[in-house]
Amino acid sequence: MTPVDQSTTELKELFQRFFRLRHGMRLGLPEAIADLKKRLHQSASGSPAENSNNFELFFNVGNALTHQPEPMAMGDLSRSLNVPLSSATRTIDWLVANKFAQRLPDPDDRRVVLVALTEPGLALYREIDSFFTERMEGMLRDFSPEERSTFRDLLLKIINNMEQEA
Repeated sequence: MTPVDQSTTELKELFQRFFRLRHGMRLGLPEAIADLKKRLHQSASGSPAENSNNFELFFNVGNALTHQPEPMAMGDLSRSLNVPLSSATRTIDWLVANKFAQRLPDPDDRRVVLVALTEPGLALYREIDSFFTERMEGMLRDFSPEERSTFRDLLLKIINNMEQEA
């Protein structure tokens, strides 16, 4: 085992503080977002960790579907989210049942099911995205443009390393 240097120890402590503070950030959620989180949690049948991932999965589904000009095939959605088709299907089932998404036939191939957000689903996704953007801006409010650029570059390196390990 390699010895841990002082900077690694300090970074570890900062990450731990960050993750502890992250839980407190849930306070002050707009009502629609808080309601969605509650409904997702109540509808889930998995472990608490799986239940907490449902909200993130909803956001990621919304992100994937809003960045496409046309409805998306389930297989493409699954690949975009990097989740098994069964997970994407369960999420879409819940979104359709709650009128946040809809299934559409593919005009070119009857075997393919396309999915898209409904107007209420799109409105809720936009509210979540806006809330996230406002919170992020608040966290970075004291960063200069140069510091934001450096932070972006460093965060990108962390994400790239995490993706390589996954």
